[in-house]
Amino acid sequence: MRIGLYGESSNDVLAIANLLSKAFPSITFIDLLRGKKEESIADNVHKTSRIINGRINIKQGFDALVLIRDLDAPATMNDKIKDKTIWFDFINKATGNISLFLLNIEELEALILADIETFNKDYHTKIKFKGNPISQRDPKEFLINHTKSVRKTYNENHAPEIFSKLDYKKVLKVAYFNAFHNELAKKVSLANK
Repeated sequence: MRIGLYGESSNDVLAIANLLSKAFPSITFIDLLRGKKEESIADNVHKTSRIINGRINIKQGFDALVLIRDLDAPATMNDKIKDKTIWFDFINKATGNISLFLLNIEELEALILADIETFNKDYHTKIKFKGNPISQRDPKEFLINHTKSVRKTYNENHAPEIFSKLDYKKVLKVAYFNAFHNELAKKVSLANK
C-alpha cells in the first residue's frame, strides 16, 4: 500500500511518516512535499489542490493521501476547525476522495507531549507533563522554552527524529490522533481485502 503525505512542512510530513511506520510497517509513506517550502499547504484550496494533483497520479498506485495541518488554536475554536474542515473537504474532492485529514490540535508538537519521557531522554530534561497534550497552548514554544537551558534546544527540524522514537501507544492516547489512526486502520483493512 502506498500513501502520500502532504503537510505544512517536510518536517511535519517526515515526522508523521516516522510515527505511522511504527503501526503500519507494510505501508510505504511518500513525502509529496519533498522539501519544497514554497509549495507547502496553503489556505488557498485551488492552489493547494493544483500542487497536490501535480504531484500525484492516483492511477499510479496511491491508495490514499494524508493531509497534515496544524489548527494553531485550541480544540474549542470551532470556527477554525470548521474552516480547516471545509478546506480539507475541497481538497479531498479535488483529489478523488482518497484523502484522510490529520488536523493537529494546536500544533504537531502536542503529540510529543503525550510521550514526554522520550523527549526528556533525548534532551536531558526533566519536564513533567501530566495534562492533556491538546490543552497545552503553543506546544512548540513550550518545548523550546523548556530546552533553552540545556545543551540542545528543541527546533521543529528535530521533529522527524523525535517522532521516530515516540511510543505509539502513548501517542494514541491523544484523542484526535487516535481517531485519525482508526480511520487509517480502516482504510488499510479495506485495501487488504
